Amino acid sequence: MKLNILILLVLLLASHQGVYAMEPMRIHIRTDLPEGIETVGQAAQYYAATVGYRIAIAPPAPSESRQIADEPLSTLARTNRVLPVSEAILILLKEDYLLVIDAENKLFSFQRVGK
Repeated sequence: MKLNILILLVLLLASHQGVYAMEPMRIHIRTDLPEGIETVGQAAQYYAATVGYRIAIAPPAPSESRQIADEPLSTLARTNRVLPVSEAILILLKEDYLLVIDAENKLFSFQRVGK
């Protein structure tokens, strides 16, 4: 019985690791931004490029995606932490914005809540 429980635990842990391997936006990065990055879009692209994703601001992306990407970075966005890519990008956004991820095409964009 103990062996069965141990095997089950090992299988659960192995399957949990596989989920993160399949989701590049969950990979942890350091959020230290280089000089010259001044907008939300530039910072988000800098983070996402580490896992092969690109920002989408032209159709079919939400119409407000470009406007959100062009907003200046807040001083709070310039942190030096280790976070998953998606969470690092979310920190750049205001409360009423969403991060939209197209995993199949390795694209991401922004959208206002309620749209």
